[in-house]
Amino acid sequence: MLLNVALVLIFKNPLRLIKGPFILFGVLSVLCLTYRFVIYPATKSQIQKEKAAVINKRGWEYINDPELDTAFINREQDNKLISGALFRIAGFQTVVAFVLAAVGIFTSGDKKVYSLYALGFLVLAFLFLT
Repeated sequence: MLLNVALVLIFKNPLRLIKGPFILFGVLSVLCLTYRFVIYPATKSQIQKEKAAVINKRGWEYINDPELDTAFINREQDNKLISGALFRIAGFQTVVAFVLAAVGIFTSGDKKVYSLYALGFLVLAFLFLT
C-alpha cells in the first residue's frame, strides 16, 4: 500500500493516479505468472523426484519414517502457499488500482480515461478475486 502511495506521489500529471498502480500491477502480475507457470511446476517436479528417489532407496522403511514424509508434505504446501499468496497480492493490487482510478474519475478532468481504467481494473479484480 505504501508503494502505491509513493508511486502516485512520484509520478506527475497527466494520469498520476493510474501510472504507478498500473506499473506495480504489471510487475506483480508478471511475478505471479512467472512463479505459477515456471517456478512452481519445476519445484513440484523436483520434490516428487526427490520423494521417489527416497522411496526407491529406502523401500518399505519409508512408511515407518513419518518425519521424512512430513518434510516432503511441508515443502509441497509451502510451494502452493507461495503461489496462492502471489496470486492474492496481484488481486489486491487490482483492487487498489481500481480504487485509485475511481478516485481519478472525480478528481481529474480526463474522466473518460480514468473510467476506462477503472472498468478494466474492476474486471481484473473480479477475475483475480473470484
